[in-house]
Amino acid sequence: MKVLAISSLLVLFFSAVASAQSLSNSDIFQRLKKLNAGKEITLTYDRAGGTSKIMAVAENFSDSESDRAGLKAMNFAAGFFYAGETLRSPPESIKLSFWAMAKK
Repeated sequence: MKVLAISSLLVLFFSAVASAQSLSNSDIFQRLKKLNAGKEITLTYDRAGGTSKIMAVAENFSDSESDRAGLKAMNFAAGFFYAGETLRSPPESIKLSFWAMAKK
């Protein structure tokens, strides 16, 4: 259920971002705050590289699902990068990552 809720938040957030013409990182942060998604969706800015990253991380899958897969834990995340501190256009691609922690 939590995975579904986080996925829904992610879709809503990306829809709002995609429809925007230009959003600064502070605008995006305020929208995340309104969604109360501070733990699930994060916004970071790397001054050295001059890039921003928006990433949504789901909670771990339930222990029963992990056990069936023969794993200790598994998780997934989605996100994208953009240059600077202003999102000027929708992302061309969104990266999806899965993490798995083996029992050994």
